[in-house]
Amino acid sequence: GNGGATSLISFHVMLFLCCKISIALETKNLYVARHNATDDRNDCLNSTIPCFTIEHAIDQLNQTEDARIIVGDGTFFLETPLQFELLYGFIELSSISGSYSTIIDGSLIDGSCLHIYPSTRVTISGFTVTNCRNGTNVGGALTLETNSTLVLQEMTFQHNQGDVAGGIWNNGGNLICNNCTIRDNEGGSRNVTDDSSGGILIDSKGSLTMRGGSITNNTASGFGGGIGCFDCASLIIDQSVIRSNRALKGGGIHLANVDSIRIDAVIIEENFAKISGGGLQCDSAQTDIQNSLVGCTIRKNGIHHQSNASANIQCNGCRNCWDCNKCDDGICDEVNSLCQCFNNSTRGYFSGMACDKCHDNFAWPDCRSCQAGYGGHNCSVIVGCVGNKGPMCGTNPRSKVCGEMTMGRDCRDLSPFGYLVLAAIGVLGMMLIFVIVLACLMRHLKREKVKYGRLGERMGVYEEEMT
Repeated sequence: GNGGATSLISFHVMLFLCCKISIALETKNLYVARHNATDDRNDCLNSTIPCFTIEHAIDQLNQTEDARIIVGDGTFFLETPLQFELLYGFIELSSISGSYSTIIDGSLIDGSCLHIYPSTRVTISGFTVTNCRNGTNVGGALTLETNSTLVLQEMTFQHNQGDVAGGIWNNGGNLICNNCTIRDNEGGSRNVTDDSSGGILIDSKGSLTMRGGSITNNTASGFGGGIGCFDCASLIIDQSVIRSNRALKGGGIHLANVDSIRIDAVIIEENFAKISGGGLQCDSAQTDIQNSLVGCTIRKNGIHHQSNASANIQCNGCRNCWDCNKCDDGICDEVNSLCQCFNNSTRGYFSGMACDKCHDNFAWPDCRSCQAGYGGHNCSVIVGCVGNKGPMCGTNPRSKVCGEMTMGRDCRDLSPFGYLVLAAIGVLGMMLIFVIVLACLMRHLKREKVKYGRLGERMGVYEEEMT
């Protein structure tokens, strides 16, 4: 009856919608290049007839599809900002040859060169973004909005300027930077004195995860020459370099109201602040700073002379900030708020923020002698097979020192001295065999001589009897 017809219609409607969604969610490839492209009147779907501008390729997208925009070599002068605004789809913008060969230049426009709108997922890889400037209330090169996720890979942001951030402004999004370079950007203006950063600014509960790469030579009229983290949900920096940045406070990094911090194996050096915190300034944080800095090198940062101000790390209102009086095997440098570790043969060779570790290849706990398998000046010479390090090492994870006779994989190969000993043994063996053979031959000849002597005697007797 009518119920069956209604069910059948509902089934067809659902099937139609599923097919539409399935088709819409398929990844679509679009192509952009300076070569073989004459205009922007095509749909960018043919790699042999690509679009001429990235803007036109983005205009071909809709709000329900995943898309990949593949860009050839060249310098692309933007006529309008690149605006990414998709509610359901995922966009990937990538170059073919990398950031040295593919440049996005914003010298013809005002404002951010790239703008990621709320609730959008984007990955951008292999571009240099430069000459983006004159923006108001934006990041110079890039602005990331609330609840969006942006992954940047092998990117370079250089020579950009913005009133909030010279390079990137993360306004409540999730930003992931893998092996990116942020350099020579300028944040703020001469009239701004607080919330403006040089390289990257994060606020509105945004987060930053940075793996590898560097942030260098950026300038802020406010706080955070390299990174400014204001009202951040999370800041994670791993194996990166933050060097030669300048600001009022926090020449390298400025932290204010940060929920979670992890800075691991990061070099923070030669940054400068006019007021305090040449390397790192922390004004408030929910996690303690001392346990958030793991294996970092913080050195040679500077400030204008201020009383009770630190050139390397300055904290105001942060829990468990670094206290260099906790040095285990070193002397507290109160001016720079850092431990100066012992570094001599008498007191030992120590390292670490608290001088609680040995230099590489020195043996704990006195840090005066070398670990097994190491020797020479500063214990830097491998004298045997140690784990998986050095040319004489094998795959055995256990530390093992070879003797004079062996070397190589698991100490199973002969060393040059081993070959010499083996050759000597071989020569001695051959000489011994020669002596044995010669002795046997002499003995045989002696027996033959006796045999023939007796035969001669018998022949003489026989001749006498015949006569």
